[in-house]
Amino acid sequence: MAAQAMGVFREWYFYSDVVDLAAGATGALVAAQGAGRITRLVGLWGSADIAGTVVLKDGTTARSGTINLASTAGWILQPIPHDDVPYFAWMESSPNAAINITTVYCTIDGVVLYAVTPSP
Repeated sequence: MAAQAMGVFREWYFYSDVVDLAAGATGALVAAQGAGRITRLVGLWGSADIAGTVVLKDGTTARSGTINLASTAGWILQPIPHDDVPYFAWMESSPNAAINITTVYCTIDGVVLYAVTPSP
């Protein structure tokens, strides 16, 4: 399924997409968006099929610690409005890098909300 465009605000282009990541692998939560662009993770709603762990990454660099998930557990990175920008970004990619998740044991399914912006 292709990402769904959600709108534009001050050069923040918002999209939502399905999350469907296999167990024991590193998969793209959001693919690289091209030269001169960064991706900002704004929201994430996910669930695990069995107990496992996940790590959020900027390309291959870890940007979170190991997040432990219980069997059939859900987790949320809630979109948070911010003063100067439309939403607080939980993390952002380097220019032209994907936001990846490495899973151990569990599969992850859900929805991601992200913004694509020009590189500063």
